[in-house]
Amino acid sequence: MNTVSQRVAAQYERHIYPPPLDDLSGKAARDKTERADPKYFSAHLWPEGPPRNNLRILSAGCGTSQAAHVAYNNPECSVTGIDLSEASLAHQKQLAERHGLKNLKLERRDIVEVGASSERYDLIICTGVLHHMERPDEGLRALASALSPRGAIYAMVYASAKRVGVYFLQDMFRRLGVAQDAGGIAFVRKVLQELPAHHYARWFLPGPGVQIEDAELVDIFLHVQDRAYSVQEALDLVSGAGLTFQGWNDNGLYTRDAHIDPASEMWPRLDGLNEQDEWSVVDDFTLHNMRHSFVARHPSDDPPWRISFDGTDWLRYRPVRHPSLTPLGGGKAQRGQFQFTLTPPEQILLQAADGQTSISAIAGKLSEPAAVSERRELARAFFRRMWRLGHLFYRTA
Repeated sequence: MNTVSQRVAAQYERHIYPPPLDDLSGKAARDKTERADPKYFSAHLWPEGPPRNNLRILSAGCGTSQAAHVAYNNPECSVTGIDLSEASLAHQKQLAERHGLKNLKLERRDIVEVGASSERYDLIICTGVLHHMERPDEGLRALASALSPRGAIYAMVYASAKRVGVYFLQDMFRRLGVAQDAGGIAFVRKVLQELPAHHYARWFLPGPGVQIEDAELVDIFLHVQDRAYSVQEALDLVSGAGLTFQGWNDNGLYTRDAHIDPASEMWPRLDGLNEQDEWSVVDDFTLHNMRHSFVARHPSDDPPWRISFDGTDWLRYRPVRHPSLTPLGGGKAQRGQFQFTLTPPEQILLQAADGQTSISAIAGKLSEPAAVSERRELARAFFRRMWRLGHLFYRTA
């Protein structure tokens, strides 16, 4: 374990974060369901179908509850959780004992050591860890070496767009010699109250009356090792590890469809950009993202997970609704921050998206327009838009 890893481990021993869960069966746990949990997001991770039913899952930097939570939701899978902090692992062990999680193994281990093992994992979850490493690229390469041939890595790194003010304050507190102790925490709280109205960090702070807990405050403003990524830097991190970028956790955060008016002069200029540059433009324009969450896979000449609405293969796709997509009535629906209105034909299409029925069969449920080609084109446009907005996933096989 290098010096940076030792300092990070010491921080999380003193200031346990994220806050531990006491029970995996209640609403608090459900609200914290990992976006890589195969119980709910298998179609997003593996559009072509998971490599096996009894998945081998690694929670790399499992914190206080992630590995136990995934093991609880997926009893048929074997889950390994590794972390630098014994205090965090202790909370996971309590959850394992409380819920009788026989499919969970916990180890104190550094991510860079993962590749040395002969174990290969079908799913590797690594959220909020790589950006705290001295060499994030080395960490992701180690995870890539432990990934099974058809496996998927779900990773999250901080996004630079909305955290810029945080790094100004981190630098300031470091120069002022502010320690991760009670006095230092009290000092940070006072400074946050005195921030100028125009300071960029105000974008990041919670609203009035919401208190940041001590451990979270240390994690944000006094962390011993921390960096953030632009969209392009996140993509470069993936390719530098010898992996292929499969897609974002939420396409809606990166597509112009959700954030830019088609009447804007930006729209035709975006037509000339590739997909990756469009993501960067949207991220630069919205300054919305605090993190980048994505799925990465081993390179493939003909990726079975590629979603495309060119040609005719899309007709056999089976649409799967995002678990949080909620009909509101009156032709409206919502998923998180996104609310949208559906025409009557689109309501029929969305209602028929059950994860089992193909787009071809769903289009056949429309009575208008009369021509088959027109019904299919309406379905293609709708399901492509729902994909770009992150509201639907697709099973391709």
